[in-house]
Amino acid sequence: MPQDESRAKYYPLRTPEDGRINWSAPAASIHNLVRALAAPWPGAFTQLGRKKLVLRRVVVTKSDGASAAPGVVSLVDGRGARVGTGSGDLLIVGAEVGGRAAGPGDLAGLGLVPGLRLGP
Repeated sequence: MPQDESRAKYYPLRTPEDGRINWSAPAASIHNLVRALAAPWPGAFTQLGRKKLVLRRVVVTKSDGASAAPGVVSLVDGRGARVGTGSGDLLIVGAEVGGRAAGPGDLAGLGLVPGLRLGP
């Protein structure tokens, strides 16, 4: 069956900027963005100082509210880095900066420390 061109819609191509994380969004929305932009896509990202931090794997934590303001790292331990969002917390368990990848226990080596604000 041919497509009815009068009902067709056109959408713009996705750009790398579409992967920028808005930390005011709910943790579940950020989690879905990270999953949607997983490799081979460029990835969901935020700023870590002047560097681009690409999130490769995150987990929505089970808590009643955010432990810190949106985009602020509240805890870094062997399980990952906990970051506040607009609704709940997100645990970063895989990320990279400049091609250097880090797992849950190595995130402090990328510069993630409690009190750090991610993003612009």
